[in-house]
Amino acid sequence: MMSAETTKARLGQKVRAGLVRDLKGALQGADTVVVARIAKTPSRDLNRLRINLKEIQANLVLTKNSFSRLVFKDLGLSALEEHLQGTCGLSPIRGDVVRAARLLSDFAKDHEGFTLAGGVYRGKKISSQELAVLARLPSREVLLSQVFAGMKAPMSGLVGVLKGVERKLVGILHAITVSKGKGG
Repeated sequence: MMSAETTKARLGQKVRAGLVRDLKGALQGADTVVVARIAKTPSRDLNRLRINLKEIQANLVLTKNSFSRLVFKDLGLSALEEHLQGTCGLSPIRGDVVRAARLLSDFAKDHEGFTLAGGVYRGKKISSQELAVLARLPSREVLLSQVFAGMKAPMSGLVGVLKGVERKLVGILHAITVSKGKGG
């Protein structure tokens, strides 16, 4: 017969295993994972941040650092271990990395106890400074429109030059017609 302590210990192991499995599922397949240090940040504000992140296929997960270390080893994210100090949150990002970085960065500006420690972007370790640079990038739509405008500019210039040639030709033909009409 099992003692109550043994049953409680086994239950605790199952709960921990379930939490680790859930964390692994949350991080698996994310292009980017950001580690944020969280201190004295109201939970209602963190929930609002989660809602905003969810709209762009990102999240904020609070978990024990020991669970994070286990999952980092399994997923090849060991570079993130150095950022695990104190209460931490993990933000797996599957959508627009720039928008997520901007949301996290803006949240950090508004909440003194929330700081971005670093992360992994497509397998490459990134610092908090690089996250700040990502947050300042224009959105994908703005970048695409800038690329399109850059491609369009030479064509517009060519059209302008060709229209100028056409105008000159029409002017010359008109002058010839006028001069033949007077002289003929």
